[in-house]
Amino acid sequence: MYAIGDVTAKFTLTPVAIRAGRILAERLFNGKTDLKMLYKNIATVMFTHPVMGTIGMGEDEAKKLHGEENIVVHKSTFINMFYSPMKVQEDKPKTIFKIICLKRKPDPCPPNE
Repeated sequence: MYAIGDVTAKFTLTPVAIRAGRILAERLFNGKTDLKMLYKNIATVMFTHPVMGTIGMGEDEAKKLHGEENIVVHKSTFINMFYSPMKVQEDKPKTIFKIICLKRKPDPCPPNE
């Protein structure tokens, strides 16, 4: 028995169900038994006002998994292009952008430039 899409209650997103169906078909009919559906890092969006989107782990999860000292958080606020034609600057809603990154150790032998 196999289940894909909304019935699995993992992600109720059409592109995710399509990908899961294609992977299942490859496994069953083309012998690609090593293919697996990865439910990590699936982009999601909520069509609210303002629109919100996410991909990957959040700041709390990253700190818990990697330790607070091993991550760096970058934040930016800007006016997106949809609102740029508005005349009154104060009326323009701001977009907030946040990226959570894992710190990398410096390369002991950087390439010559």
